[in-house]
Amino acid sequence: MGIRFEGLIPAIILPLLLTMVLFLGPLIQLAMDCPWGFMDGIRVALDPWFWALCLRDMRWLRNQVVAPLTEELVFRACMLPMLVPCASPSTAMLTCPLFFGVAHFHHVIELLRFRQGSVSGIFLAAVFQFSYTAVFGAYTAFIFIRTG
Repeated sequence: MGIRFEGLIPAIILPLLLTMVLFLGPLIQLAMDCPWGFMDGIRVALDPWFWALCLRDMRWLRNQVVAPLTEELVFRACMLPMLVPCASPSTAMLTCPLFFGVAHFHHVIELLRFRQGSVSGIFLAAVFQFSYTAVFGAYTAFIFIRTG
């Protein structure tokens, strides 16, 4: 028991790298939807005034802070512990992320209703989002079950 220093560096770096790779999905989707050029987007992202404006925007806070915290609470802290007694931990780790991915399909309805793109483009984006949210959900479910 306790902290072992043997293998500590790989134990820190490898999960961090995997998390960064899995987070490329939302970043790629953001880059595809970005109206600015790449360098302009970098300049805006590094501007403190931009972040001050974001922190005052209630929609930004909802989308970037409240929604992810709520999703983790619902899908990891509530749903996953309820699925584990009904199925094996590995089945729960694979089932819960599917619900997590499907929960993001409401964006399709909004985009179709307001005609923001072609039907095939909207569904392609939704399938892409479902894919990376399901993979990321499986990864976080694995970490949640392994760490208690």
